[in-house]
Amino acid sequence: MRLWQGGEFYFDPELAQGFGLNGTLGLAGFSNGEAQKAGAPFPKYRPQRYYIRQTFGLGGEQEDVADAANQLPGKRDIDRVTVVVGRFAVGDFFDGNSYAKDPRADFMNWAMWSSGAYDFPADLLGVDIGPETIDLFAKEIAAARTVLWNGPMGIFEVDAFSRGTMAIARALADSSGTTVVGGGDSVAALARAGLQGAVTHVSTGGGASLEFLEGRRLPGLAALEDAAPAEHAEVPR
Repeated sequence: MRLWQGGEFYFDPELAQGFGLNGTLGLAGFSNGEAQKAGAPFPKYRPQRYYIRQTFGLGGEQEDVADAANQLPGKRDIDRVTVVVGRFAVGDFFDGNSYAKDPRADFMNWAMWSSGAYDFPADLLGVDIGPETIDLFAKEIAAARTVLWNGPMGIFEVDAFSRGTMAIARALADSSGTTVVGGGDSVAALARAGLQGAVTHVSTGGGASLEFLEGRRLPGLAALEDAAPAEHAEVPR
């Protein structure tokens, strides 16, 4: 939209939906730009660009401007100063490369414009989960009939890193299924959220709970079984 002499407003919204085969959610480096943005089974709205561009002509010779994407037709001074304010990508204005520029047409490793594997080094400490992971986990918890939570999402003792853990605690509290929380840290997180009474069962035995579910013989129960009289050799579980 042309606002005034030299002033232009651009707005590029997008509605994307899609999901990978067998529930694939992502790759270390996406091979196509459209696939990178369509990792959800529900429509997702994105305001990809919105910006104002003001061109100040410095006089002299002019050039024709063709009608194109994010470009209004007309004339402009070859010598000019252009100011762009808003949301846009650097490649919209400063990438004249005609090869491998379009993420929708070129199948390459597009980690350069999104989160590639190298963006999160193996020795970097993860302190919390993000909002999209919270939404994903919350949906799975809401649909599950039985949930076992063992281990917080991050360093929940620090307020700045507690958002993910507190969100998962609330998701368990809102669940209509059977909810079991195991492990000292998970119980502490549940207590921090004030939701101890909102789940089905709480156990401080974290690793032991997982081993029990695996069917392994727990040392404490094994000692009771070995010490029990012959007629009561099996300890009820």
